[in-house]
Amino acid sequence: MYHALPAAEQAKARIVGLSYGDAAAIEFLGPRYSLPPAVSPRNSYWLWGPGDLEGRVVLVVGKTTSRALEGLFDSVEPGPTVRAPYAVVDGTPIFVCRGLRAPVPAVWARLKRFL
Repeated sequence: MYHALPAAEQAKARIVGLSYGDAAAIEFLGPRYSLPPAVSPRNSYWLWGPGDLEGRVVLVVGKTTSRALEGLFDSVEPGPTVRAPYAVVDGTPIFVCRGLRAPVPAVWARLKRFL
């Protein structure tokens, strides 16, 4: 999905894994596929902060819906669902989101999920 974005959007795009497992997989495999680093609002991953996330173009990876993201972004485009036969959860959706509607620190504070 990242490589399907126009070059100008790729330069600004960041990845948010809604679970630390999604973010960790991107951190581990991302360099092989030239992906930007991932951040996550889940558990202690949240403590590391949003990095250089600006919110212009965000690939959201994880169990959520377009409706849940529409309140945060100007546009939400459903992408593919990742399927892996040996994954704990089969079927992880990806969304391309553009135009974060609030400042990153405010949104990051609201997204925090400690379980």
